[in-house]
Amino acid sequence: MLVTAINNTNCTNYRVIVSGISVAFYEMTESNREEITKALVKYLKDFAAQLNTPICRKDIQSDSEWLSVNLGLFSTTADYSDLKELNISGVVVLDSLSAQQKAELILDPSSGALENETLVKEVMMGILSSSGKEQLDVFFETFVNITKEEQIYFIENAAVRDTILNVTLMALAPNFNIFSPSQFELWFQENLFVVLASFQPSWLLVIPRNLNCDSYTAIPPLQSQVTFGNVSAQLCNFSISQYACSSVAALSSRDLGKVMACKLTSSMNYSRAIWSLFFQKFAAPLDEALDAYSNMTLNISLPDPYVLDAIGEVKLNNFSNAQLTDSVFITKWFQTRLRPFLSSVSVDFLSCLSSKNFSCQTYQVVVEALSRQDQLMEEEQKWSIFTYFIYPFLSRDDLSDPSCVSSTSGSSDWLAKNFGNFSAYASLEELLILNIHFSSVSNIRLAQVALCRKDIQSDSEWLSVNLGLFSTTADYSDLKELNISGVVVLDSLSAQQKAELILDPSSGALENETLVKEVMMGILSSSGEEQLDVFFETFVNITKEEQIYFIENAAVRDTILNVTLMALAPNFNIFSPSQFELWFQENLFVVLASFQPSWLLVIPRNLNCDSYTAIPPLQSQVTFGNVSAQLCNFSISQYACSSVAALSSRDLGKVMACKLTSSMNYSRAIWSLFFQKFAAPLDEALDAYSNMTLNISLPDPYVLDAIGEVKLNNFSNAQLTDSVFITKWFQTRLRPFLSSVSVDFLSCLSSKNFSCQTYQVVVEALSRQDQLMEEEQKWSIFTYFIYPFLSRDDLSDPSCVSSTSGSSDWLAKNFGNFSAYASLEELLILNIHFSSVSNIRLAPVARGLWV
Repeated sequence: MLVTAINNTNCTNYRVIVSGISVAFYEMTESNREEITKALVKYLKDFAAQLNTPICRKDIQSDSEWLSVNLGLFSTTADYSDLKELNISGVVVLDSLSAQQKAELILDPSSGALENETLVKEVMMGILSSSGKEQLDVFFETFVNITKEEQIYFIENAAVRDTILNVTLMALAPNFNIFSPSQFELWFQENLFVVLASFQPSWLLVIPRNLNCDSYTAIPPLQSQVTFGNVSAQLCNFSISQYACSSVAALSSRDLGKVMACKLTSSMNYSRAIWSLFFQKFAAPLDEALDAYSNMTLNISLPDPYVLDAIGEVKLNNFSNAQLTDSVFITKWFQTRLRPFLSSVSVDFLSCLSSKNFSCQTYQVVVEALSRQDQLMEEEQKWSIFTYFIYPFLSRDDLSDPSCVSSTSGSSDWLAKNFGNFSAYASLEELLILNIHFSSVSNIRLAQVALCRKDIQSDSEWLSVNLGLFSTTADYSDLKELNISGVVVLDSLSAQQKAELILDPSSGALENETLVKEVMMGILSSSGEEQLDVFFETFVNITKEEQIYFIENAAVRDTILNVTLMALAPNFNIFSPSQFELWFQENLFVVLASFQPSWLLVIPRNLNCDSYTAIPPLQSQVTFGNVSAQLCNFSISQYACSSVAALSSRDLGKVMACKLTSSMNYSRAIWSLFFQKFAAPLDEALDAYSNMTLNISLPDPYVLDAIGEVKLNNFSNAQLTDSVFITKWFQTRLRPFLSSVSVDFLSCLSSKNFSCQTYQVVVEALSRQDQLMEEEQKWSIFTYFIYPFLSRDDLSDPSCVSSTSGSSDWLAKNFGNFSAYASLEELLILNIHFSSVSNIRLAPVARGLWV
C-alpha cells in the first residue's frame, strides 16, 4: 500500500507521507519498521534525480536535513549500506545514526574512522550521552558481528583502540560489582576482544577484587601464570585470586605465611569465596602458617573481614567433638592462630560458633580470646558477639551445665567468665533469664550501660536516633569524641565529613585503597559532581593546613585521581580555564603524580592556551635539536602554547605534514595561535606542504579558517586584485585545505575586495577541489561566497558580466562547478541577459526547474 502511495508522487507529497508515518514509528513492530524503511529507501533510489533538483533541495542545507525530511525516524532502521548508496556521509549525519549504524560506520574502510581517533571518540561518547549502556550493547552486538565477518582480530591504530576501550570501560565500571561471570566473559572475550591490547594497569583499579574464579578467568588481562623460584620476594607479586585460581598446587607453610603477611597488610580486599578457595588449596600447611603469621602480628586493625569466615569454613567446621572440648587445642586456635582476625569477627562466624559443641571450659576460652581483642573492635562487633554468640550459646538447652553456671563461683565469676568484656550488652532481664540467681548490685552496674543502648545494634543506628539528620552537620572531631567510627557510619557521613575521614591519620584511610574507593564512589553515586565539589573544598583545606603535598600510598592516590577524572571527563568540553586550574592545580594537586597517559584521551584537544597551561600533565618544554623526527613528537597545542619562538619554513612544513595527516583535531583558536607564532615562515611552509599533498580528504576544518585569520585578513587591496598573487595563494598554498572550506571562511571571502579576475581565480581553485567536497560544502560555496560576491553593489563590473563573452562564459567563469546550486531566478537577478538554453546544460541539477 505504501509503495503505491509514494510511487510517482512529487517530493513535497512524499515528505508529507514520511512525516505522517513517522508519528507512529514507536508504536510499530520491528518488522513493520523494516518493511516501511525498505519501501522508502527504494523510492529514494528510484527517484534520486528528481530529489536532487533545486526545487526538491530548497531549504535543505545539509545531509542531516535531507535525511530528516526524506526518511524521518526510519533513517535509524535503514541499512548503513543504503545510506552510502544515497550519498549520505555517515560522518556528517553522525547524530542521526543509530547505535548499529555507528558500529558499521566505524568499521567501514571508506569512512576512515579506524584511523580517526577524534571521530571514534565522538561516536562512543555520543552513544553513552544519549542512551547509555543499552545502546552500548546494541553497538557492540553489531561491532562484534562485523569484526567476525571481516576477520578483524585487532584494531591496529593505537589511539583508536585506546579510545574504544577506555570510553567503554569508563561506562561499564560502575556496574562491575554486579557483573556475573558470563557478563565479564561477554565484554572481555567478545565485545572488547579486538581492542584488549590497549588494556592498561590503571584499569585494574575499577575491576572489583572480590571476583570468584569464574569471573576472574573470564578477564584475560587479570590472568597470569603464578610461577616463582626460590626468591621469596616473588611470592608477594601475585594476588590471592591468582593463587586461588591458578594451577599452583602447593606452598610450604613458610611461603604461605609470607603470602598472608604481605596480602593481609595490603589494602586489597577479596571475597569470602576467594579466601575459601585459597585456604582450601593450601589447607595442609595452614596451621603452621597461621602460627607464623600470629607471631608476626601483635596488634592489627581490621584486616579483610572475610579471612576469618574462610578459615572457619575450611578449618573450624571440621573440628571433631573431642577437639571442641579440648582446652589446649581451642586455646591454641583462638588465642594464637585466630587472634589476628578476631577483631573483625563477623555475624556469620559468631552464629556458626554458637552452634559448636564446646564445653563450658572451651567456650570460656573463646570468650576470653574475643575479650582480649575488644579494643580493636567496632561497637557493632562487640554488640554482635553478645547477640550472636554469647547469648545463643548460653541459652542452649543441650548444655551439660545450663548457662555454664555450676562451673563458676558466684555471680561475679559467672559474669566475668561467660561474658568477658561484653557484659555491658546484656540487659538485666537477659541475665536473669540465663541465671535466676544473678542478683548482686555490683554486677548490675556491669550491665547498666546496656539500658540506654537497648535495640541499638550499631553506630549507624546510634547516630540516627541521637543526632538524626544533624549528624551530617556535626564536626567530624565531635563524632570521634563520641566514639563513633567514621568507617562504620560511612553511608551517614556528609561529603565534608568523608574528606575529613580520609585525611584523619587515626582512620588509616590513606593506607586503605578499598575504603577510599568506597568513599569516592559513594559521593558520585549519591549526589554527583555537586558533592564532589564540597568534598574537595574540605580535602584541599585540610591538606594545606596539615601541609600534605603528596599522597604517598600509590593505590590510594590512583583511586582518588582515577575516580575523580572518571566523574569529570564528560564535562571537560565545557570547562573554562579557571575550572581546569581549580581541578588540576588545587583539588587534585596531591594525587597528580598518579596521572597516566591514558587519561589524555578524555581531555579535549581543542583547548585554548589558558586551559592548556592550567593542566600540568599536558605541559612539557618543547625543545629539540637537529633531528627532524623530533618535530612530530609535540602537538600543535604544545607548539602554540610553548616558549619556542621560531621554526624554519622547512621545519614548519614538516610539522604540518605530520600533524595534518594525523587524527588529532585542534580548535580554531589553537591553530590561529600556532600560525601567528610562526607567521614569518608560513608562506614557504605552505608551498612545501602543497607540493607534498596532491589529493587529500578533509583535513582539520579549522586550519583554513586560521590561515585566513592570520594571512588573508592582512592582504592589501593591491594584493587582492593581483592575479598572480591570488593564484599563488588559492591554487597552490591553500589548495590542500579548500575541500574543507567553512561557511565562516566563505562569508569572509565574499567581502574581500577582489577584482572580477581574481574572484574568478578563487572560483576556479575551489572548483578543482569539488570532487573532495561534501554536498553541503558545494552548496555553501554558492550560497555564502559566489552569490553574495556577485550581488555586491560596489563591484566596478556588476556581477562580473562585462568581463565575460556571453552567458556561457559568464556562467563558467563566475560559478565554476557550482552553477547547479543556482536557480534560474537567481541567475536572472544577477544577469538579466542570461537566456541561452545552451547555458542551462552548465547547471544540470537545476534543469528540472526550467527545461
